[in-house]
Amino acid sequence: MLVESQGPAVPAMIVAGWDPTDKLYHVLNLGCLAEVDNLVKKENDYDYQEIDLGTARTKEPLGLSGTSLTVKELAGEASIRFNSEDKPAIPLGGGEVYDLRFTEVYLSNAEQPGRWLKLFIGKVS
Repeated sequence: MLVESQGPAVPAMIVAGWDPTDKLYHVLNLGCLAEVDNLVKKENDYDYQEIDLGTARTKEPLGLSGTSLTVKELAGEASIRFNSEDKPAIPLGGGEVYDLRFTEVYLSNAEQPGRWLKLFIGKVS
């Protein structure tokens, strides 16, 4: 929203007293909700899991929760689901970053002896 003043039109947040040098001001001014979420959550903790893919799994809960999940390494094939085993499976390829709050991760994989999955889980403590 723009507000007319004696000079050019300015965003309403400036008139309301927002500091235009503040990062959150710029994010809100640009309407970038993903960046707002990143500013608010401020991850300050993590977990790291190495999972042996030698055992077959079908929608097995891993007992993981957090605010982001990064697939650090995948030597094999696997898929995950967030928060519910009824959600669509997400095939993993390695290197993905999922930036969302989750309360559970469900893993599915065929038996793959000598193969593994390494996950980095960002958290807010």
